[in-house]
Amino acid sequence: FHAMAVSEMPEAFVESKWKKMLEEGVAPHFSTYMAVISAFCRVGAMKQATHYFEEMKKTNKHQPNDRTYNLMISGWA
Repeated sequence: FHAMAVSEMPEAFVESKWKKMLEEGVAPHFSTYMAVISAFCRVGAMKQATHYFEEMKKTNKHQPNDRTYNLMISGWA
């Protein structure tokens, strides 16, 4: 996912990889959430970034931190 965060990837591609990861039983880590949120923010897809941000907030393990909020603020700017 990091490679997707530093390039301009189509939203559908990122979402398909996320879905496949979950189907294979791979739980997202903090860095996975950050990479996906960053990727969407970079391409201006704030609806999708907000979706994953909200999903991250629902987890018991991985809560947004100051870097996550900075990504979201930058994306909306």
